[in-house]
Amino acid sequence: MARSRSDKLYIVYQLTCQPTGERYIGKCIRRKTATLKSLKQRWNEHVRSATQDIERTSGWLLSQAIREHGATAFSHDVIELVPKRDVSTREAELINNSRCELNTKKVRS
Repeated sequence: MARSRSDKLYIVYQLTCQPTGERYIGKCIRRKTATLKSLKQRWNEHVRSATQDIERTSGWLLSQAIREHGATAFSHDVIELVPKRDVSTREAELINNSRCELNTKKVRS
């Protein structure tokens, strides 16, 4: 079995709903050196969940916004690249200290 590498970089990203200005902060793994491609794959997963798994995502604010405004209404921005060991803490800090209306709940660092 392959071991998990602690030196892998993760992407902390922000999604912004252009019509409302509401934001979402999340994290995803950076695959190889393709930061933007990795973020696009994660975005596609958000859209797929919002549009194909409506019952499971009915209470998720991001999914509701995707269904209401459409996928093309969102911008996607890389905030920073963070080592695996720090990514959850950094994501939590940004969510808890920012105006992130589309994050369903605050997270603990």
